[in-house]
Amino acid sequence: DSDFSKSTGNHVSQSAGTTTIETTHFAPAPISISLRGGALSVTDSVFATSTTAIEVSPGTLHIAGNHFTATHAVWSSVGIAFSSDGNNVGEGDVYLGSTFLADTILYPEFPYVISGYATIPAGGSLSLLPGTIMKFATRSYLNVAGTLTTSSSTITSLTDDSVGGDTNHDGHATTPHAGDYCGILFYAGAVGNLEHTQIAYGGCSYWYNINYERA
Repeated sequence: DSDFSKSTGNHVSQSAGTTTIETTHFAPAPISISLRGGALSVTDSVFATSTTAIEVSPGTLHIAGNHFTATHAVWSSVGIAFSSDGNNVGEGDVYLGSTFLADTILYPEFPYVISGYATIPAGGSLSLLPGTIMKFATRSYLNVAGTLTTSSSTITSLTDDSVGGDTNHDGHATTPHAGDYCGILFYAGAVGNLEHTQIAYGGCSYWYNINYERA
């Protein structure tokens, strides 16, 4: 067991290699863990951070059995290979504005937020399991060059508090509208398997909720 406290900066910073963190308590800090390369596994730990628990840019991250009180359990801005299981997140979320570096399955533990844009590369896959909620920030979109699979999932605007709660933490000051985000773009050769999925409030500018690029 370990305890990180009384820090004015990040508690842990990693740029290469492989690290395993278990049963650790992280006291409040600007960012508890900064992952900028390599692979990191965090299990059975407590994050008391109020803003971002784990920042990834880029890296491979596995989280399981953790308790998050942070606004953002994970924030990824460059590239991420991500897996999770059995986390308690309260009202936290996972921000994804990056390329998925490995086949990824998203479980209904968090609201997942696409910020800017995210990309499923050719040959890669992203799967949303039943009950999973994915929200899009303003003018954000998802590029699909590989395979996107959803089943009984919800894709909606970040301002939509009716599913997943007040994910943008503005106290219900904003409400969702058509065109809040751009949508999902399938490139030529991409595969989409969307079953029993609710998609709402997309289609900014000349976009639609679902867009296809011709071969």
